[in-house]
Amino acid sequence: MNVPYGKTILGLICLSLNLGGTRAAPTEGLDPLVSSWEVTTVDEDLLKTIASGFEIVSRQNDTYQFYGFYDERERVKAFCPQCKIVQVDIHQGLSSIAETNAYHSFEDIEKKLFDWQNRYSEIAMVDEYGLSGRDRGLYALVLTAPGPSLQKKEVMLTAATHGDELITTEVLLRLTEEILEGFGNDDRLTRFLENTRVHVIPVVSPDGFARRARYVGRVDPNRNFPRPNGNDIASIPAIAGLRDYVADNNIVGSIDFHAFSQLLMYPWAYTRDRLDPIEEAAYVDLGQKMVLDNDYRLGQVSRILYPARGSSADYWHWKHGTLAWAAELATSKVPRAERIPEVVDEAREMTWVFLEAFAPVL
Repeated sequence: MNVPYGKTILGLICLSLNLGGTRAAPTEGLDPLVSSWEVTTVDEDLLKTIASGFEIVSRQNDTYQFYGFYDERERVKAFCPQCKIVQVDIHQGLSSIAETNAYHSFEDIEKKLFDWQNRYSEIAMVDEYGLSGRDRGLYALVLTAPGPSLQKKEVMLTAATHGDELITTEVLLRLTEEILEGFGNDDRLTRFLENTRVHVIPVVSPDGFARRARYVGRVDPNRNFPRPNGNDIASIPAIAGLRDYVADNNIVGSIDFHAFSQLLMYPWAYTRDRLDPIEEAAYVDLGQKMVLDNDYRLGQVSRILYPARGSSADYWHWKHGTLAWAAELATSKVPRAERIPEVVDEAREMTWVFLEAFAPVL
């Protein structure tokens, strides 16, 4: 049964309000409650245990923060007595910001994509490449200049793999609009579309995004890809559809936008082993140019942040040889409306330099 998001989140917030000085224990609903945990000074074996079953989201010196379902707290305490919950519900308060006019709903985005296709029909086409588990459309907006496309490189920009990272979608929508409006008026933006086909996917995980939820049920979409040396897995429909889409379109370069931490990262995530030296040199060379304007920290996912199995960047690089980036934008997942333009500014030159690598000046 589909419960309206507003009622679900309202229920969770009410259950977790501090009404009498002691926080009431939350109750799991349709979307399992996700909590934030913290642990300091961990050994490598404990870190591997955490990374294998939970999502490590940040690291500050020897302190790690990770997300886990609230109903698994006893299991966490059993293998990590020193781990402590620092936020019972990571989504608490999110809706008060998200449900403002600054942030688009999934229905808003559907409409915007088709409006852009109608308005910029010469260079924009909506490609519906499947359905989510709850029958929401999986959409890409394909941008390219008229003319033969056989020699054009296929590149991809994605956002909202995690449905609560709303700033990623807003940034990608605004950059897409700049490309559309700049074609024929701005030489640099025009060159992008003359030399590439840019596949823009503003919402990778519509079921999570529509509910402003990080996961889809109990599945983390960015741990839902097969990995090297691992068993194949049955991805949820949104991820399975994206896997097929990338395979069908021969994507050679990608940025998957996440939030937050102001990082630009490359494979591997699943292991601390390094890429082949020639491959890593290519990432570092381009990456240094991409972060020159915003001063984001550059590095390998597992070394700069945390080990993470089943990520999109690892899968694209491993299966398709894609130059695959994960960019952690901003300093929060849902910044206040007045901060959105600042985050767009952070991402703009980084994205343009990326696209320029596949549409060089002749």
